[in-house]
Amino acid sequence: MFKKILKYLGIGGAVMLASPMELNGPTPWEIIGNTFSQPNVTMQIGKNKLEWYGSGDVNNDEKIDSLDLDAMNSGVSNDMADIDGDGTPSAQLDKDKLGEFLSGNIPYLPGHWNELQTPEERISWLEKMIQINDALSPGLGKGWICAEYINQMTFEFFGISNFEELLTITPTEYSGENLARYNIPMYYFSTTNTNNISHSVAGFLVGREIGTDSISFNTLEFKDRYFIGYNNDDRVYPGNFNMHPDSSVTMSLRAYVENQNTGFRYFDLVGPIIEWSLDNGVATFENSHPILILENPNIIKVHVGGIPDTLQVVLNGLPSGYNCSPENLFNLGYDAIPDTSKENTVLPINLSHIDSDTTRHSEMRYDFTRKFMAWIYSGGVTKRDSVSQRIKVDNVTSVNNLENELMPKDLKVYQNYPNPFNPSTTIKYELPEYTANLSIKIYDQIGNEVRTLSGDRSAGEHEVVWKGMNEHNEKVSSGVYFYRIIAGDKTESKKMIHLK
Repeated sequence: MFKKILKYLGIGGAVMLASPMELNGPTPWEIIGNTFSQPNVTMQIGKNKLEWYGSGDVNNDEKIDSLDLDAMNSGVSNDMADIDGDGTPSAQLDKDKLGEFLSGNIPYLPGHWNELQTPEERISWLEKMIQINDALSPGLGKGWICAEYINQMTFEFFGISNFEELLTITPTEYSGENLARYNIPMYYFSTTNTNNISHSVAGFLVGREIGTDSISFNTLEFKDRYFIGYNNDDRVYPGNFNMHPDSSVTMSLRAYVENQNTGFRYFDLVGPIIEWSLDNGVATFENSHPILILENPNIIKVHVGGIPDTLQVVLNGLPSGYNCSPENLFNLGYDAIPDTSKENTVLPINLSHIDSDTTRHSEMRYDFTRKFMAWIYSGGVTKRDSVSQRIKVDNVTSVNNLENELMPKDLKVYQNYPNPFNPSTTIKYELPEYTANLSIKIYDQIGNEVRTLSGDRSAGEHEVVWKGMNEHNEKVSSGVYFYRIIAGDKTESKKMIHLK
């Protein structure tokens, strides 16, 4: 359990700085004070890291890949499969959108809150989730007041740790059925309604446009907030019933705390985290708590490294023109591919390399610099890191008859690329020798032959391209297809996905 001790004192239903208090659940202060990023559902309540609405991880294996599209096509229908947020999972639009993401045509999905770059994107997804979430239903017939509704909504959007203990420590009728279902940082706000009665609303940091090319995501700025009332009506602004234009507005969040002096554990509103005063609807910032994170920590970070400064390569007789790609060198047993890592994103990482500064000492000895680059594209910005590696090649052995030794010993068929694809894809294969009987055929999901492709029959590595056309040169529909290559008495098949 991750704990970080701060000194707090309980005053007026909120935990304030002064006396020894600590969080008693696994959610750290850094998550409670982070208004920018999705709460950590794994740390808080033990869900898988992508187990939240619209994530795209349909098979819940903590990855977003073609297996999730397969799951959707096979009939799996869950929260993670509602990619467009319309309330109907695994519909054709969901499959199309996930396919676009997997093929790299879009950098993130609509529900990837951390990746959303504009207020419009955040508001669009948020309003869909508000519509799906029925905030009223838990309190119907229970005599709830606004505070209980808003607390329940924060459980469903933000989440809360130790929820089972909440049900035993305090006499509530809160529901944990949809705990952290939406994984969006939502906070509890105390204010006054236009009847001058203490009131509660929910709020999110969505940002705002402040110029033609500038956006504010300032957690201290009142205008960057999106407020809603417990009845899930339209967005709340000062002067609406839910918020008096001359009131104070205070942000808090319910958490599980412990008084270290008494050992007493209880759930309470931690805060105030931020306070504003309103004068005729105009907000003035008054105070913020030290636990509040002021700058967006959700900056995508890419790291590439873990390779030697200089790589001494002895090719043991391979031809002087041998392709020293990282993959080929790795297959020869060299540590030639760097480690890559990323932070704060579910986006796929890309790795590429360029070669430069080649010095050829002889046909048998040369060296060059290989620069690796790992990068992620998000919201019009490429986040990257790079590292260089000097490669010294010493081809010390005679090359007599080595070309025959390098030939494949059997038929080898590679996965097509790209996959999923639109409009065309490349199929790569290797033949150990000239093959008179070579067949390359495309089949649909139920086994109907769609197209026959012509390929090179000679020994070596070859490629063919399928343009997504049938035998009548008509575009085929989206879906799963198979390609089968027969070479002599050897055959191999693989699956591919065509998207429109």
